[in-house]
Amino acid sequence: MESHSYRPLLFDAESESEKVTGLIQDQSPTIVDTFKDQIQEYVRVAELGKENPKSAEELFPEPESKANWVYYPWKNTLVKLVKEDLFKVIRTSRNKLKITEEEQRLYEKATVGVVGLSVGNAISVALAMERAIGTLVLADFDSLELSNMNRLKTSVCDLGLPKSIITARQISEIDPYLRVILYKEGITEQNIESFLSENGGIDILVEVCDGLKLKLDLRNAAKAKGIPVLMDTNDRGMFDVERFDIGPERPILHGMIEDLDLKSLNLKDMNDVLHIVQRIVPVETMSDRLKLSMSEVGKKVVSWPQLAGDVMLGSAGIAFLVRAILSKKEISSGRYFIDFEQQFRNQVDV
Repeated sequence: MESHSYRPLLFDAESESEKVTGLIQDQSPTIVDTFKDQIQEYVRVAELGKENPKSAEELFPEPESKANWVYYPWKNTLVKLVKEDLFKVIRTSRNKLKITEEEQRLYEKATVGVVGLSVGNAISVALAMERAIGTLVLADFDSLELSNMNRLKTSVCDLGLPKSIITARQISEIDPYLRVILYKEGITEQNIESFLSENGGIDILVEVCDGLKLKLDLRNAAKAKGIPVLMDTNDRGMFDVERFDIGPERPILHGMIEDLDLKSLNLKDMNDVLHIVQRIVPVETMSDRLKLSMSEVGKKVVSWPQLAGDVMLGSAGIAFLVRAILSKKEISSGRYFIDFEQQFRNQVDV
């Protein structure tokens, strides 16, 4: 088995039964088969409220024609699932009517790019769980370290694996029919164009990476193409929305660094980097705990601190913003806060 595989293998239960039999004989996989239950669940959903609801036997006289076997090589597990058309109906049935059928069909055509798969892992998985996208284009060059696991929901069994592989596997185990494209080397000067433009191009860019130069390069490239950019900073529930799709003339990062001569700054020099970062995230907008942590970076604190709860809040916010933009809601560019500390300041010593 290729150690970094992330795409499951799909077999038609009727026409490829011999392949499935051979796989079972060769690999002795764990088999998960709730196909009959899935058919019954589809019937409950599809026939709900009808005057004369049909039974499973009436709808599916040959149920095997609606079955796929899905093999996950990294888990050596074989799962029997209904085919994609039925799967989508069942999977999205608990979205209604918070997501309308029209919106669900609209989202299915959408492509979202996510750069940075620590915070971006939670965002990507949330979008996949809601089926608020049809295609995810994911980019990160980094591998999982133990210290990442205070905010990245994964397993110690995955230590050392690329974060892109971990995220793609999680998505495929939720929904093997979603399309996932990986840039395992991360975003570079050589591939930034293809990341934004290939496969029909991305509709929304979610930027949650650490590299300052990459943050700027991605925004400039997205602005040139009229692609909206979303960012979650996971402190005080801070979100940035840059609607280059409806305001292509607007400066990147809300003009916060517009007056800086970036060519004169050395992005490898920590002092210059901190100068830009403090313009993007001014000290006065940080939480008290983050201010304290930032003053100790390199002394008592290894890097910018992040917490799982803040990351989860961020994934909820970005998922909402993705749905709203795709649904043509009036979401304006700007910086927004969902600040728990402020909300509960009189009740909790923060």
